[in-house]
Parts: sequence; structure tokens; C-alpha cells
Amino acid sequence: MRMSARVLAYCINAAPSLEFTRGVSAVDEPDLWVKEMDDQISLWIDIGEPSLERIRKGTHRSKETRVYAFNTKFDVWWSQIGRQVLALGVKAYRFDIQQLERMAALLNRTNQLSITISEKTAGIAINEGYCEISWQDLL
Repeated sequence: MRMSARVLAYCINAAPSLEFTRGVSAVDEPDLWVKEMDDQISLWIDIGEPSLERIRKGTHRSKETRVYAFNTKFDVWWSQIGRQVLALGVKAYRFDIQQLERMAALLNRTNQLSITISEKTAGIAINEGYCEISWQDLL
């Protein structure tokens, strides 16, 4: 499911220099980023429920930080650090976990995806299936 969330966040933030990083195996990198030609990070995107320390690292290392949360532990995580995250100026969003599970169930080893984004919903055609995933701003 994490990969589905990464792909969706990539599509939502599509830009010529947006890149996947090494992901969870790289503690000093976000899941996605935009690096400028001078190697400065202009956009840091984390997926899941990162620690406040990690979010702070993103705000210190980049011009803009975004978080896309989706796990079943979201409510506890957000109640503990939500106000602090927003106070840092981080843009935070929540994917619907059941919809992400539907997307993950449609994926197989080789996939062809077509994603259409409108407002806060993505329509995703995967091979022979279709699903919609919505997200909400956390304010």
C-alpha cells in the first residue's frame, strides 16, 4: 500500500524535476523530492505517519514540506503531533486507506496505469480495473 501512496503522491505533485528517492531505506531522504540544479531541495514529500523530528528535518532542508498520511494509526498520530505539524507550515493530507487498499489489490507485477486527477480525487485505471482515491487537507 505504501507504494500505491507514493505513486499517487507523485501524480498529485507532478513536476518535471519530481523524483522518487530510495524511500524507507534512506533515513536522510523523503519518499519524493524536487531538487534544484544547485542540489537544494525545494519540495520534500513524506508518505505515512513520519515522526515530528523527521518532519522538522524536512522543513529545515527544503523550501516546502508535504506529508501524505494513510495508515490505520492515523488518528492517534495526528492527535499527538497534528498541531505542531501545521505550526511548522507543513501541508498535510490524508488518503482514504480503504481506497488505497482497493488500488493495491488491482496491482500486479506489470501494470499500466492511467490516472486522472480532479479536485481532491484521483480516478485510476489499472489494467482491467478502476478505482477512485480521495484525499483531504488536514487543517
